[in-house]
Amino acid sequence: MKLNGVKTRWWWVRHAPVPVAGRIVYGRHDVACDCSNAAVFAAQACRLPENAVVLTSGLSRARLTLEALGAGGYRYDAAAVLTEPAFEERYFGDWEGLTWDEIEAAEPGAPQAFWDDPYNYRPAGGGENAFDHAIRVAEAVARISEAYRGRDIVAVAHAGSIRAQLTNVLNLPHQDAQRLDIDFVSITRIDHYHDDLEGIARVGAVNLLNA
Repeated sequence: MKLNGVKTRWWWVRHAPVPVAGRIVYGRHDVACDCSNAAVFAAQACRLPENAVVLTSGLSRARLTLEALGAGGYRYDAAAVLTEPAFEERYFGDWEGLTWDEIEAAEPGAPQAFWDDPYNYRPAGGGENAFDHAIRVAEAVARISEAYRGRDIVAVAHAGSIRAQLTNVLNLPHQDAQRLDIDFVSITRIDHYHDDLEGIARVGAVNLLNA
């Protein structure tokens, strides 16, 4: 079926590799990323549209990834880049920056309770569950799509946020969405339609990566 409504195209880019991945729970914790693989950034830069609305989450690993894409040849207006905190990774509250052993020491049994139900569990200290995360991402996408309808939007964000939006548009159970691999610096395309096709979204690509 061909869809002819006004289309806003989202180009989601996951940030560059994080050296502490697998060692600590980092969520919205502002950790360093590795932007040294210039060949990957140059290859990915060629995929992204020019004259796009460009935004990053509020975390430095997203901003540095965008800068690395620029160094790789992606042309954008650095002065016009928007910051959207709603696209930050899922927030893990008091667990941010800790190892699982440190979490267990502080809250005996909490890590096991999380792994028993990682989608519904909210860590102490105002942590989010997967549904909280997906709602804030969806609300921001709707707001930005309306503000820039018909445009290309490049959003440099996080695996959890990209997966959350895929969950939203595909109506997937959150546990099934975890099977979607969102690699570092990969591109995911989601098209949102307006006018007579308001509310329709289609996934054009997931996890595009020239490695």
